[in-house]
Amino acid sequence: VRSVQSVLSRKIEELPTGYKVSLYTIELQYGGLSDPVLERCKPASTGNAAYQDAEGISQKFAEQFLAPVLNQISHLTQGESAARSPLIEAMMDLSLLQNFSASQPNRKVLFVSDLMQHSERLSFYRQPSISFENAVVDSNVREIIPSLHGVQVEVAFLLRPTSESSRRTDEALAFWEQLFDR
Repeated sequence: VRSVQSVLSRKIEELPTGYKVSLYTIELQYGGLSDPVLERCKPASTGNAAYQDAEGISQKFAEQFLAPVLNQISHLTQGESAARSPLIEAMMDLSLLQNFSASQPNRKVLFVSDLMQHSERLSFYRQPSISFENAVVDSNVREIIPSLHGVQVEVAFLLRPTSESSRRTDEALAFWEQLFDR
């Protein structure tokens, strides 16, 4: 979890000024993406000491942007295991957001997950060796596969140790790679 937090922290700090950061979770009751738990545009982190209050700008950046974002990341990465994990449904919801449409440039997703899809429509636990090709034959699955064309997707993988974790992890990674490459 700490390494995921440090990766997320670094990614946030590397974003250009003005970039919008939105943090979401999985809404288990609804079975998809939550409303944003935090949305902020990244402000300038430094100023020109010759004509700006550089120290004030740095302090405002730290207090009003970086600290709330990092606190929320810390909170979100402490999540417990859940009875359901509708990951594909959440990605579909994300792909349908107005501010995430194909007309928006530089769309990026940093997906923090163990990648173990588990919902009524598709479960890596009920069908542990399912491939992407076999899954999309089912119309119930096909209709929730998001279109992520033009979206840069990165995964911060949360490893959950189980007796079959390495085999399932390899299969889940292969599935998600095919979904993200569509």
